[in-house]
Amino acid sequence: MKNTRKKDKTLEERLEYSKEEETHWTEICNELNTQIILALSAEAKGRIERFWETLQGRLPQLFRFLGIDTIEKANEFMPTYIKMYKERFAVPPQDEKSHYKPANMTENELEYLLSVKFQKKTRWNGEFIFHGFLFHLEAPRAACRDFTLCLSEKTGIWAFMDGRYYPVTLAEPLTDCVGDPMPQVEKDLIERYLLKSTRVQRYDFG
Repeated sequence: MKNTRKKDKTLEERLEYSKEEETHWTEICNELNTQIILALSAEAKGRIERFWETLQGRLPQLFRFLGIDTIEKANEFMPTYIKMYKERFAVPPQDEKSHYKPANMTENELEYLLSVKFQKKTRWNGEFIFHGFLFHLEAPRAACRDFTLCLSEKTGIWAFMDGRYYPVTLAEPLTDCVGDPMPQVEKDLIERYLLKSTRVQRYDFG
């Protein structure tokens, strides 16, 4: 499906549109006082484009040669390939000095900033709907409360409310069905953090 922001627009118009576009990424960069330099063409980001071309040209041939024919086998092989790639193509940096800047926020604040957030509200019984599925907010006085649902690969799935994190639970079976609106990545997070027996080892926010 063609991106509507690119349709019938010149490069200059697309660039100006992107400067004003509010996304989760721009929110993070603004909060961290980081300037975004946009590159809307392959010519403007030649190094990464050449890198992808190298991978697309080499990896299929290498997989075929090694008999790698599944995603699982490919994932197992990738750490070895990364080491091989660095040994052959890595270039020493011109400046050895690190230019990373401190975030000037606590770990919890950073995790909140980097998580994917959804504004939700519970029903009278503390339940809420997320992508068509029923969940429950595990918090005191959870009825009819506004909160932020946070999804993160590191911390899992939490509800942020009144400056604190609260756990959420799945109130009904998570099943695939026709027209299911929940993205697979979010289903994987739910499976990993809410349905596994290891859920008691969830991230501790202190």
